[in-house]
Amino acid sequence: MFQGRSPLPLEVEQGNGGASRGQHLREALTKAVADQGFRLNFQPQWDARGKNLVGVEALIRWRHPELGNISPEEFIPLAEEMELIVNIGEWVLRAACIQYQIWQMEGLPPFLLGVNLSLQQLQRPNFVWTVRRILEETGMPPSQLQLEVTEGLIFRDLQHTIDVLRDLEQLGVRLAIDDFGTGYSSLSVLKNLPVHTLKIDKSFLEDLEMHQKAEFILESIIRLGQRLQLSVVAEGVETESQLQLLQSLQCDVLQGFFFSRPLNEEKITHYLHHCCNSGNSTNSTTAIAA
Repeated sequence: MFQGRSPLPLEVEQGNGGASRGQHLREALTKAVADQGFRLNFQPQWDARGKNLVGVEALIRWRHPELGNISPEEFIPLAEEMELIVNIGEWVLRAACIQYQIWQMEGLPPFLLGVNLSLQQLQRPNFVWTVRRILEETGMPPSQLQLEVTEGLIFRDLQHTIDVLRDLEQLGVRLAIDDFGTGYSSLSVLKNLPVHTLKIDKSFLEDLEMHQKAEFILESIIRLGQRLQLSVVAEGVETESQLQLLQSLQCDVLQGFFFSRPLNEEKITHYLHHCCNSGNSTNSTTAIAA
């Protein structure tokens, strides 16, 4: 959620007014942060058998009043440039925890709530204190919160990141390496990271039909996770053949359009209640997730 490149140059002139898209977005983004003008979508995660929902990942969305939906790949780098990403990240964490507690009060069973972290958040001296405060204020059970850091971010300042992750682990939260396989993790580093989950980058699934090596890499990552006693999540599952392969490789958790697109608050709430009331089967949730 907190990485990506802008698909369009931000300074491209728009219309007759001469104001750039970048200028419009900067002004609107500042206002959106002040007004909390974002919303969350949530994407379900299922165990490899497709029988039990095990978690959801919170994903930020922003609708510009004039330009419509702006992809995170465009506005997140801008927020980082403007040093707004820490405030945005704190809003995401708090809003996601509040929503989780609402679901619990509605009688839903416990499941993992995944929230992405940015580099600037990890670099803040008071970040762990901020997480602790949000947990206390929202009543979010630490053991049900999974904080996700992309593999590439870990190596920007390795020792500092390890120290922060260890402090977060002391709070009782779970930790995940996101987009695993695209960075520079070595076994010696990985064994020292206090993480519980590896999330395989979706690019390996996208390459399956074109490159046989992609399957070998998938299998290697899953076996690595098993040996290190880590949960392994495959992102970007879109087809039956991908599902069957991941099941045969004994991947733990699956996430992707095959199960559900990211859903807004109303739709994900309906989805969660529906799957719980119908025995947690993906077959019964496909229609409402479309």
